[in-house]
Formats: sequence, C-alpha cells, structure tokens
Amino acid sequence: NHLGYGVQLAEAKNMELAVPNGFTWAKHDLNLRKGMNFISNADNLLSDLRKHNTEHVLLKLVVWSEKGVPDAPRSPDEIKNFADNAGEVAGHIRSRYGDLYKTISYEIWNEPNLNYEWEGNPNPAEFVNLIRATAAAIREADPQAVIVSGAPSPGGDFDDLKFLEGMYQNGFAGLVDAVGSHPYGGPFPPDHPTGIDAQGNGYPYFRKPEAQRAIMERYGDTATQIWATEFSWLAGLPECNFGEHTPWQVTIQQQADYLVEAYDYAHRNWPWMGPMFVVYDFAISGRYDRCHPAAGYSLLRPDPNSPDVITPAAAALFAMEKHPGW
Repeated sequence: NHLGYGVQLAEAKNMELAVPNGFTWAKHDLNLRKGMNFISNADNLLSDLRKHNTEHVLLKLVVWSEKGVPDAPRSPDEIKNFADNAGEVAGHIRSRYGDLYKTISYEIWNEPNLNYEWEGNPNPAEFVNLIRATAAAIREADPQAVIVSGAPSPGGDFDDLKFLEGMYQNGFAGLVDAVGSHPYGGPFPPDHPTGIDAQGNGYPYFRKPEAQRAIMERYGDTATQIWATEFSWLAGLPECNFGEHTPWQVTIQQQADYLVEAYDYAHRNWPWMGPMFVVYDFAISGRYDRCHPAAGYSLLRPDPNSPDVITPAAAALFAMEKHPGW
C-alpha cells in the first residue's frame, strides 16, 4: 500500500469538505488518561467521522493531564495502564466499527523527542518500552490494526534523527507497521535536499523522511513504511510572531504550490511512504489564536470578508490528481 491522502483534524465535522475531494483519511487525538471515558469519546468521534464518509482513521493515542498538558507514561505502572487502555479501546473499535472503516490505525504518542511531550527528559529507550507494550496490547485486541510509532518533532530538544537511531539501538525494529514522521517543509520547497539555507541556518525540510529511511535500512527495517502523520507549510500571516517558527513562513501561494508538489514528490520518489496527513482545520476550531502556529499551518481558515474557509492551498490539494494506494 502506497500513498494515502489524509488530514489532521481538530473537528470531525470538517471531513465534509475533505472526503468528496479525495482526502479520505482522518487523524484525530484520543486521550487515554486514567479515569477518562475514552470509550465513549472514541464512539462519538468515529460515529461523527462516518457521517461524512471517512474511510480510514488514524487515532493518535496520548495522555493529557487535567491541566491539558502531556503526561508521558514512563514508569512500568504508567506504561501498563496506557497499554491496557489502548488495548481496550482497540478491541471496542474493531468490534463496533470494523465493518465501517477500510483502515483502523493507531499512532502511539506524539513528538517524544520534545521536553514538553516527555516530562523534560526525552529518552528513546523509554519510548521503545511504551511502544513495545502498547503495540502488543493493540495487536492482541485487534490483529488487523495498523500501528504507527509517534513521530519525532523535526525541531526537537533531542535531535529527531539521533532519537530514531536511539530507538533502533533499543530494539525498535519490527515493533510497528509504520514509523511516524513530521516532514514539515520549513522555508524550503519540497524538493530541497537539506534543512540548511544559504546562510547556514538549519530548519525543518520536507525530505527529512529520506534520512529517516536510511536509518531504518541500516537496521534492516525495510518492510516497515513511513507515515507522514503531520505536515504542512506555515503561510500567509507576516504580521504574526510564531516564535521559532517565524523564519519558516512562506506565502499563501507558496503553501499551495509546495503542498501539491510534496504529494507529487512522495508519489514519484517514496515507494515506502504511506498516508500523508496535512494540518487541516485548527484555524477554524476556535481553540487557537490566529497567530498560533497550528492556525498558521492550517488549510481551512476564517476569512473576515467571506464565509469561505478554503485557502488556496486547500483548493489546490482538493483539485490535484491523486494516486491512492489504500
């Protein structure tokens, strides 16, 4: 199975624009915090997604505290609780929704190389422990599920390539069906070969999965795909201060061109790439200020002069030729 066309969602209702235009994959978070009614939350989400004819779903399994910040499962007891909850929800989803979706998949955690996501101390060995236990629990509950490792951040506190290497050094090979990647494009067009600009500054770049793939091949993990579980280009808000993201900003038209070129590049050059999920509707979710990076990457945005929320990038992606392999 080669490319899939997906969106990273804030709200299920916005699939009504995506699915008719060939974006049939939806990615959404699911909080597995102890005491949460995550089964009911999963039911609400998957029912809403099917109302809009979503065909494939990727659930990012996380734990957010009551304060809304990541609470990484690091101790043996925390890992067991997370894995048990993942297995419980996977079994429930397969039994209730298995006939309604072509693919049900799970991404274990998010950007574990960030201090923010891993309680200030990113650790590849600890992350592999979480993956090993959680993948086993999901597979026992749902042998058909597709399991994806949480993608490292391309701008992480712990270098993303070194983090992935550390995962393989701690027995990661063969634990998942796909390695998660976040190939944000930085300020570069998608065919730019490195993350270094003319002045020697380092930024994210879309072709980072090629470097990740080289690590996978070095450890013999050639049967495992890479999934781009989150990516886009920051665009069109020159008045905003996006912090460290600010130098990455491109124009609205460049965002449109680069995203179309990115899918085409992956189709032509990456036979090992699975679904690619573009940041979609966070700017219209009401959760983020317009100058928050999540809004700056989004395809759908509010327009003060129009009810239309479709950006040039969204229009271009909806219209482009697609080559789905799922």
